[in-house]
Amino acid sequence: MLYFIIVLTGQMLQSINVPTHVFYESVNCESSIECFYSNIVNALDTAGVASVPTILQNALKPFWNADLDELKRQSVADHKLWKSLGKPWTGPINTARLKIKAEYKCAVWRAAVEFENSHLDESAEYFAHRYMNNFWRSWNIKYSKHVRVDDICIDGNTSADKIADSFRQFYASIYVNSAEDKCKVDEFNKHRLHYVGDTNDISITVENIEQAVNELSVKKAAGIDGITSEHILYSHPCVIVYLKLLFHMMLLHGYVPHNFGLGVIVPKLKDNKKAQLSLTNPRDACEKFARFT
Repeated sequence: MLYFIIVLTGQMLQSINVPTHVFYESVNCESSIECFYSNIVNALDTAGVASVPTILQNALKPFWNADLDELKRQSVADHKLWKSLGKPWTGPINTARLKIKAEYKCAVWRAAVEFENSHLDESAEYFAHRYMNNFWRSWNIKYSKHVRVDDICIDGNTSADKIADSFRQFYASIYVNSAEDKCKVDEFNKHRLHYVGDTNDISITVENIEQAVNELSVKKAAGIDGITSEHILYSHPCVIVYLKLLFHMMLLHGYVPHNFGLGVIVPKLKDNKKAQLSLTNPRDACEKFARFT
């Protein structure tokens, strides 16, 4: 599958039209940078959707193994055979069906118990060696109880649409648009008139991009565009060249794509025991879009 992803991303990236006029002209450059950036994102996202299978959240059990797969297969096969014969309640077919079903359920229970016990040993080991970050991570995985969506009530609202609108109104009232502060804008423009900037030429090489990509952390949340570190790490090597071209365009014209300034605000509950909450209780976690930087 990794080979297929590499080939697909390579084909899609190499089909992107590079706006070469950006390197020697100053007309319509901002829209060209936006378009080039969007094409890179679309190529990586499309390749990811076409190559990587998706499953439902919490579909995988941490204690599952090949033996449980085999018992499940036998149980399903015996059940289908019993069903095809008219669902007899007596006889060897029904006896075999009930036997394999009981074995399957017991095996699942034993595997879950063994996993729980090993998890307790892991937590105790972390605590004994004072690895507190790992200890609390292990503890929360085992014992944290998540609030069901249906049980959450924010300022008397249980509807998702009404809660979202309440958050919109709340954050709109506490955040300030600095562009509307005329004094601050005038002060900024005054300082900008005398700003010279770095006199040294700033250039980004392919080696710089490759080093930054290799240092990306995996299993992190995506930005506003849905791109994760894995999209870049497991794509065709030519993605390094396209990123280099994108950053060179940005530095040349002093412009960054619009989505670079956007973030995802995720209100998190401070106390899972308090399902009846006010807008002041959740804690913001903003994943700033910085996947390429």
